[in-house]
Amino acid sequence: MAQVPTPPHDKVIIIPLPLDRSTAGGIAIPEDTLMGEVAAVGPGKLVEGSRVPPHVKVGDKVIYGPNAGIQVTIAGQGYLQMIEEDLTVLPG
Repeated sequence: MAQVPTPPHDKVIIIPLPLDRSTAGGIAIPEDTLMGEVAAVGPGKLVEGSRVPPHVKVGDKVIYGPNAGIQVTIAGQGYLQMIEEDLTVLPG
């Protein structure tokens, strides 16, 4: 994996991953849900002059919708860049 630069503000860089469509407990995950791993995190969103730290960290597994983010290529590797609000962190 290439060195991923730190994105600006509340942006997050995601490595897309395959997603198992059902959990061990039998919960079905919708077809339009995607999964990835956080590769880089910006310093956080500015709100009224104060920086709000991000809630995700590098290595977190996250899910997101099919229209979230934009595709970017860094050193030949495909990633997604999106805002933190578009992500749901998976436990564990």
